[in-house]
Amino acid sequence: KKELLNVSEQFLKDFKNTFDLIFSKFECVDTRKFNGYMVLPQLEYNWNKYLLAGIIRTYFADIYSVENTDPKFENTDFIIRQLL
Repeated sequence: KKELLNVSEQFLKDFKNTFDLIFSKFECVDTRKFNGYMVLPQLEYNWNKYLLAGIIRTYFADIYSVENTDPKFENTDFIIRQLL
């Protein structure tokens, strides 16, 4: 839940800066292959593909799109693209 994450404006700025850097090098982020959780800003929770997709869908839906690779959410991976 958004309320439980309790993210700051600084976190959101750092996250966007990190993803801007990632997208300056790559066309998309495929969570089946993504191994860069350690470069993302620190959170109270451990990063995983579901948390990453949730943060993007909640706070950055106007900048990035998140596509499920499988219709069953609990078994899916995600492809994240930058919207133009």
